[in-house]
Amino acid sequence: MDGSDVVEAISLAVNLDKHKYIAVDYFAIDQEMTHHWDHQNWTSMNRVRNAKHEAARLLRTAHIYDLDYLKEEIKSYDGLFIPGGRGVAWNL
Repeated sequence: MDGSDVVEAISLAVNLDKHKYIAVDYFAIDQEMTHHWDHQNWTSMNRVRNAKHEAARLLRTAHIYDLDYLKEEIKSYDGLFIPGGRGVAWNL
């Protein structure tokens, strides 16, 4: 409800990692997330979270590029995967 679908994002990362001949870079927008959701009782939360920091937390890596870098270097990539989720629509 407030970010990328965690199962999609992690499953994608794990499966891409199995193919050692594929170079993968991760990107996120460096801004505060617009919505925050308490998944235990389905209510909105008043908490500030940064989308890029959340991406690093989920993927367990500090190597998350800013989305602006992708705009500059898009021609050097062969593909782009964007995990779904309501937060993607709200934040992008």
